Amino acid sequence: MNSTSQAISDNVCRSRLTIGRRPGRLFSHQEPLQVALAESITDEIPLNGDSPDVPKNQRQIRGFPLIELLGVIAIIVLLIALLLPAVHQAGEAARKTMCRNNLKQLGLALHNYHDVYGMFPARQGRSGTLFEGGHRFRMSGLVALLPYFEQAALYDQIVQAQDIPWLDTAWWNQTLPILMCPSDSGNRPPAGDGSRRLLSYAFCGGDTYLDSTVSPNERTDPVLAAKNRPMPNRGMLGRGSCTHMRDITDGTSNTIAMGERARPSHLYNKGMVAVDADGDPVTFVPSTCSATGAGSQYQPSTPMFDFSTSRGYRWGDGAALFQAFNTILPPNSASYLIGGSIWPSGGGHFGPGIWSATSEHPGGVIVLMALRS
Repeated sequence: MNSTSQAISDNVCRSRLTIGRRPGRLFSHQEPLQVALAESITDEIPLNGDSPDVPKNQRQIRGFPLIELLGVIAIIVLLIALLLPAVHQAGEAARKTMCRNNLKQLGLALHNYHDVYGMFPARQGRSGTLFEGGHRFRMSGLVALLPYFEQAALYDQIVQAQDIPWLDTAWWNQTLPILMCPSDSGNRPPAGDGSRRLLSYAFCGGDTYLDSTVSPNERTDPVLAAKNRPMPNRGMLGRGSCTHMRDITDGTSNTIAMGERARPSHLYNKGMVAVDADGDPVTFVPSTCSATGAGSQYQPSTPMFDFSTSRGYRWGDGAALFQAFNTILPPNSASYLIGGSIWPSGGGHFGPGIWSATSEHPGGVIVLMALRS
């Protein structure tokens, strides 16, 4: 080896001894250069950022800092908290739009019916009497509207059957989405038997007590029942009473035709009806209803009508309890049956009462004006 080669080799070895040293070992210049360099590089790279002098089993593994992880989680939670109300509001806005559309379609049906017959249908009527026969003079005005919202086949079935509208039959158990508000989620089952198909809307009877009989004994007196006396009210639709457009003297844009009446979710929910067993429509004071309210429900001490059935069901039954609301009290107020709970004596769902409009939409009740839109 000449002097130049020897100098280079010595310099490399000295550099290797300085850079590649580790405890207990020195590299000799006789070892191949490439092996020494590889070992020096390997030994100089600390694992996981630790010193090579620290034993391997004591070295710490570097991870994601906890404070940063908590910060990311906090940001995600905050975003979810901000987005959830917006998602809920968007969903409710969609349900409210569907509800408005249902009422609009029913309004068009009412006016199309008027175009054909020159009058609006009665809330309660058709064949038979309250004592016997046919539809027992209890068929709902909604049945008359069936052909005008694409349910002509169902209408033909009902007319041909000529049976009472609370039987457990295929036609009275028909589910009609147009009659159901998507926000009306009350699911308390009614007492008694018979049809339980859902209903979220009712006809407006104005600011008078609404009844289904002209007398408490009409239900049991065949002579009186055979007269089928109409019962007009200060609203558009009543028992056996058909209103003409000219009869709406306040103007169709100022007159309510229909509105919401929500189903109950529990016994004291606003969708239920309280009862004053000793009440008399002549002396009953509407403020009695207000005193029993506790927000969206009744006071737990309030006597409730839980006999036979409840509101929000029997879409084909035209009795006031099922198909009517009045404007005596503000929306979402209490409703009261004035008189006894037993229907054979003229009470129960035959009796007079204050039937307030109710809704599950925040902000109030959606109503349909008589104006043709």
